[in-house]
Amino acid sequence: MSRVVLVATQDNHNSTITRSTSFSTSDLALTTPASFSNLTYFDYNQVQLDVTAKGNMDKIVECYFDDMDVPYATKNMSASDIEDISFDIDPNDAKNGYHTVEVRLYQSIDGKKGAEVDPLRFEIAVWDGRTQTPIIWLGDYKS
Repeated sequence: MSRVVLVATQDNHNSTITRSTSFSTSDLALTTPASFSNLTYFDYNQVQLDVTAKGNMDKIVECYFDDMDVPYATKNMSASDIEDISFDIDPNDAKNGYHTVEVRLYQSIDGKKGAEVDPLRFEIAVWDGRTQTPIIWLGDYKS
């Protein structure tokens, strides 16, 4: 619980006015699970991206796939929702090769985007077992 106290005084008068208010605060955080590694390839039939969105408030989580300008998927979460969420990528979109992923987390205020934390950005490799085409990965393998 946080508290703010405002005290106002006047130069030419002896009166003082004090107002205080208390409010709750919460951290807003976005992480990948400890088991995540972008060095592990995904089967094209099972591309599921897991993230953890923490914060005791309503949230909006957006997933961008392959540098799209608009979100591939969006999830609205209430303060009481489970923090671990998944985004499933359609096999028609997850072709053999490397793909870029960006996940963004916002505070939701009346269903609109509020404060945002630093987004997660990473690359993944998708392997289509029906082809012998190699995966050419241009990334720097940072996790």
